Amino acid sequence: MDLRAGIDLGPLSERLRTSDKGLYGAMSKLESAGEIVRHNGRMFDPAVLDEFKRRVAAGEIEDVAPPVAPERPSPMGDAIVSFINTHPFGVEGGEIAAHLKSIPQFTSVVTKNKTAAYNVIKRLLDRGKIRKVGTQYLPLEKE
Repeated sequence: MDLRAGIDLGPLSERLRTSDKGLYGAMSKLESAGEIVRHNGRMFDPAVLDEFKRRVAAGEIEDVAPPVAPERPSPMGDAIVSFINTHPFGVEGGEIAAHLKSIPQFTSVVTKNKTAAYNVIKRLLDRGKIRKVGTQYLPLEKE
């Protein structure tokens, strides 16, 4: 994000307004060539990273924490959590997908892409919004 902000101040800013693909492609090529390296989600010059790690190990500075992506609104995620919350003994993934198909807003998405619901369910699990026991998805506060 810092790199993008810096580029926005220069002559390439207009090109990036159309698409970020060039930026990410360039970063990937630089990383493949070993000219930059990643550490905790940030990009470093290899020599700078070596010095940075040395200073962290010596206790002179603290390591950088991985960046936390802001949580975006997810109407489908909200619908899934709501549905699971009405089933204290749990529901299976197929029941969640069938429920989403019955909501006009999600019908076409879930019908075209059968894994769409499961991708959102996985994110909800990873973020600690729901639980899974066996094949059952459960609300957080219920056993």
